[in-house]
Amino acid sequence: MGVRKRKFNRLAWLTLAFFVLGVILVLRLFNLQVLQGAFYRNLAEDIRNFQRELEARRGQIFVWAKSDGSSALVSGLSFSKLREEYLDSLTISIDSRLLYAVPSRIENPEEVAAKLAPFLDIPPHQHIGGGGIPPDHEESEETSEFQELVTKLSKKNDFYEVLRHELTDYQFQEIQSLNLSGIGFESEIYRFYPEGELFAHVLGFIGYKEDKRVGQYGIEECFQDLLAGQNGLVKGEVDPGGRVIIDSQELLKESEDGQHLILTLDRTIQFMAQKELEKGLREFEAKSGSIIVMEPQSGRIMAMVSLPSFDPNDYGGVEDMQVFLNPVVSETYEPGSIFKAITFAAALDAGKINPDTQYKDEGFVKIEGYTITNSDNEKHGIQTMTEVLEKSLNTGAVFAVKKTGAEIFASYVRDFGFGTLTSIELPGEARGDISNLAKSSEIYAATASYGHGISVTPLQLVAAFGAIANQGKLIKPYLVEAIVTNDGDMEITRPKEIRQVISRQTANTLAAMMVSVVENGFGNRAGVEGYYVAGKTGTA
Repeated sequence: MGVRKRKFNRLAWLTLAFFVLGVILVLRLFNLQVLQGAFYRNLAEDIRNFQRELEARRGQIFVWAKSDGSSALVSGLSFSKLREEYLDSLTISIDSRLLYAVPSRIENPEEVAAKLAPFLDIPPHQHIGGGGIPPDHEESEETSEFQELVTKLSKKNDFYEVLRHELTDYQFQEIQSLNLSGIGFESEIYRFYPEGELFAHVLGFIGYKEDKRVGQYGIEECFQDLLAGQNGLVKGEVDPGGRVIIDSQELLKESEDGQHLILTLDRTIQFMAQKELEKGLREFEAKSGSIIVMEPQSGRIMAMVSLPSFDPNDYGGVEDMQVFLNPVVSETYEPGSIFKAITFAAALDAGKINPDTQYKDEGFVKIEGYTITNSDNEKHGIQTMTEVLEKSLNTGAVFAVKKTGAEIFASYVRDFGFGTLTSIELPGEARGDISNLAKSSEIYAATASYGHGISVTPLQLVAAFGAIANQGKLIKPYLVEAIVTNDGDMEITRPKEIRQVISRQTANTLAAMMVSVVENGFGNRAGVEGYYVAGKTGTA
């Protein structure tokens, strides 16, 4: 009886133990499959499935290859015909590949990083293989890049991490041959600028912000949304190695390619302007310079060049990021004597002087305890207003502004567009500073009469002189001739008159005085045989 009872107890305890284990197992399965079933199903789907954007093709940017292209546009010629006969493309879209990782499928991030590094121009650290980078080792740029790669590959809960854009064919082939688990490729499109530096400040470039390719600076930034279009959406599955299963992909949303832009720029004029600017910088040992060519009657910018420039295909190699800014709109400076043309426009239009009005030049003038002299420190005796412009006499400009009155003078300066934005299609435009003209002291209007104590942008000056050449009408300058949809429809920019700044008669009178500056004054080097050239010299 005793033996039988012991056997029964042992069997009972064993049965109870299995029963308890069974209950625990059932509860565990119930918890995993029912209570947390949705979580684990979603986790499995996240690992196996993906949703990614389908990159839209970025719109192209064109300039005129023929000087009569704008007329052909207005005449109603189709975009396809314009593109064939009149336009040059400043941008090219090139198919490339992107390298990505699925860190959740990478068992040894350092080992994978060491294999990838030689093909990504990142020298792997010599101590990789157990200890990593020694704590006392001074971090170099190379080790920093390598550690950044290791960090990206180590994000265990991350299912998608971009490692490198724009892989070369060599990089793609070599990395693909490694057959690394958790490493994959996607198609992408990158931007190439065939003209290099020639249009760099106008165009800007495509850079990266948080792995997103976006326009930076210039037209690329200003028209980012229009050029970029709308990305599509695709879903699919990956295999255990993290590679996309091609047959599993399903298009959820079609991508919408970006629209195109036709700029007002004339390629030939742009090219010649850059050559002349290069020549001028060498001749005068200048650090920088800009040339703007604008059609006064319409405001069309036909050339816009600044040096030093940069190659938008290699913007990463630029050491000083200031070079990315377009100085034509972003930099301000004291214009100097070139501003005397604006002073005389105000005085003539207000009826305070005429070309033959005389004054006696003593070589200096005193105002509120300050002494203003001519740039040559000479006195010239009796001078007409035309001779003042020819010889660029500071005292003559002060005479003209005193006759006009500070308030009236300031009003004309504002009407010419100084102190306000031109709103040209470029980012980072500066307003300049004419705030001194609001001060009651007479000295501020006096110094501004010859371009000191105020600041302007080169584009503001060009637009203001364009008003003088355009019968006194200030026209808004613009760079985009037309926006072209994917269907080939074109939205053409129309010239916009801002205001009549000075009368037609004043504009013609001042233009004649400025022709005399070129023919008889300091501006004689600007003369062109067979043409009347109006101009004004100035030292900023």
